[in-house]
Amino acid sequence: MKTFIFILFAVILSTIDSYAQSISGIINIYTPVLEINAETCRPYIVVNDSKGFSIGDKVLIIQMQGANLDSSNTPEYGKINNYSNSGNHEFSRISTIEKNTIYLERSLLKGYTIS
Repeated sequence: MKTFIFILFAVILSTIDSYAQSISGIINIYTPVLEINAETCRPYIVVNDSKGFSIGDKVLIIQMQGANLDSSNTPEYGKINNYSNSGNHEFSRISTIEKNTIYLERSLLKGYTIS
């Protein structure tokens, strides 16, 4: 029985290894968003640098900052008072790029704060 389990494990590992791929180069690109205009019929974001983005790319819009924390010298220190829009995120696709303005295929569904 132990021999069978070992052989089965070896077959599974060799199968997985045969499907392994090599990833190289730049996988993800990050750039700060300077402006979001999602309320028009042609939603867009203005970014710091659009280099590396292409039409049809899937992009993740995410707000990483903005929560309001209690900074008082009390036991409540660090408690989140208001999340604001921090943590909001969604995917979209790029329809057009004009300089540092990236037009999206669809309107964003969530709110974001640029500050």
